[in-house]
Amino acid sequence: MNFYEKLKMDILTADDVRTPDSELTIEQLIKNIKSGDCYIECGAHIGLIALPVIYYTRPKLSILIEPSEYARVLLGKYLNENNLNENVVVIDGMILDYNGEAPFYKTISSPHGSAFPIHREGTEMKKVFKLERIIRDYKIDGDVVMKSDTEGGDPSVWRGLGEEVRKVRFAILEFLPNFLHDINENQDFFLDKIKSDGFSIQTLRNQQFLLSDAPPYQLSDKSSKVDLVLRRQ
Repeated sequence: MNFYEKLKMDILTADDVRTPDSELTIEQLIKNIKSGDCYIECGAHIGLIALPVIYYTRPKLSILIEPSEYARVLLGKYLNENNLNENVVVIDGMILDYNGEAPFYKTISSPHGSAFPIHREGTEMKKVFKLERIIRDYKIDGDVVMKSDTEGGDPSVWRGLGEEVRKVRFAILEFLPNFLHDINENQDFFLDKIKSDGFSIQTLRNQQFLLSDAPPYQLSDKSSKVDLVLRRQ
């Protein structure tokens, strides 16, 4: 299915950050979002996932968080051109496991950026939020479906849910094992936290991700980038 055929999105090649798994990601999100849900996307970029998801599911509320001004301008443009602004909030900031400020390492003319110094063309201070605070500030009382692609910050994003993790029913998180090692983020602690929060962990192709019951975990996919599908059990 071409998820973009009904959308107005004049996408420049440099802005097209889709991967072969992007279609599977959209399919999974569309299948799992219900009309009364809140959809949260951390690292919404220019809307390549968010726009088709919102178009086909119309969640009760969508919260799109993107620290890159370049990407956020295009995201707002595409939302407006497709009349998808209703019940959509776009937040300028980063999602981590604390509230405050932090440097955002960015590229000048693309949607890429990170809370970690992997992009070095420019730096600016950005507001940082925990998802726990976002969920409480917007008084979300229904289920949350979320997508996170924060260039290595996903363990911090998950920790920042705090007690509000109980509202998450379904999530897709980016898992970068090599990068997590580089920033001294223990991948087993991350995976164990997800399990202890009551979630199963699979790949986008519905394969079991963990081949062992306890750390150190044996993984079914040892790629440098894996999108994890989390379902509340």
